[in-house]
Amino acid sequence: MNWRGQHVGPIGIDIGARAIRMLQLRWLSDGCEVVAAGKVKLDSENAANAEVIRDGITGLLTAKRFLGKDVVVCLPNADVEIKSIRLPNMPAEELESAAEFEGLERFSNLGDKVTIRSIPAGLVGSAADSLQEVIILGARADGIEQRLKLLTDCGLRVVGMEHGANAFFRPFERFLERESDAEHTSTYVDMGRCGSRIIIVRGNNIVFLKNCSSGGRTLDELVAERLGISGDEAWEERSRVLTEHVDWKTDERAAEIVNAITPGLDQLGKEIGLCLRYYAVTFRGEKPDRIVFGGSEINHHAVREYLTEATQMEVVAGDSFRGIRIPQQLEGVFTESGLSEWTTTIGLALKNARRVNKEVKVA
Repeated sequence: MNWRGQHVGPIGIDIGARAIRMLQLRWLSDGCEVVAAGKVKLDSENAANAEVIRDGITGLLTAKRFLGKDVVVCLPNADVEIKSIRLPNMPAEELESAAEFEGLERFSNLGDKVTIRSIPAGLVGSAADSLQEVIILGARADGIEQRLKLLTDCGLRVVGMEHGANAFFRPFERFLERESDAEHTSTYVDMGRCGSRIIIVRGNNIVFLKNCSSGGRTLDELVAERLGISGDEAWEERSRVLTEHVDWKTDERAAEIVNAITPGLDQLGKEIGLCLRYYAVTFRGEKPDRIVFGGSEINHHAVREYLTEATQMEVVAGDSFRGIRIPQQLEGVFTESGLSEWTTTIGLALKNARRVNKEVKVA
């Protein structure tokens, strides 16, 4: 039992607009398994209330069998901005400093204190006059401090804080480390409550990242307008009707809701198409053969079918639990709304997994 305890990872905490999700993994000799997991729902009125979030986290810590106090959490989406810039080709250490300098100027709207992180995307342009494309992320310092205080007030120790894109991609990244994957292009879409995040990767490196406004809230507004109900009622109705167990082609209510959300899905499809076009022109890489979706809002086959038609590409739900065992006593935690909504939470729990067990990272 002591050996098992020593291989327990940090608690991944995903604080979303409609729920708080917490999950912890343990590494065994033949893979890894979920140690503990829990979810508490938030309503629209208190989703940003620090006291409510704190109570939700402490409640899950008490009710579930989480081990230790180490946690990894995402930065608040509202406090992070993303831009792509181009810099002269230079060594990695110089590139990081140059990207930070450019970021301080470009993210001046975030205030005097801002934290800059950069992701080298790759070379663009001709061989004789190539530039380095870099994704820069700027985060408000006060947003970071508020999130740290929220968790430390719960008696927790924050060992990692990162942008949601990194956490979302991590469950898939661990199966993209073969030499044959190095030039393969993949597209991932994290569809959440407040918007969607489009991620294009080459091999296991993120080369394009963009946020767009089409998300669960957009769909709820469309349903509310069509049915003449409130936003919260629209969310409840959409959540109830759009499940994998309802056939929208035969269920009238489900069909009505799918028709209502079609404009929002169409807009998201156009955004994805524009991102793929930018990637093709900028990096001249191979076109992805499919789009992998995850997040709290991609919970129905009708949504994926429509996006497949809108993008003219296969749209599939990502298997973020690949290689991860779920003990029978915990299966009920994930059955209500599906596994896709746990993608970011799993990614947070996998933080630093490479150091614990390299085999988990290899396909």
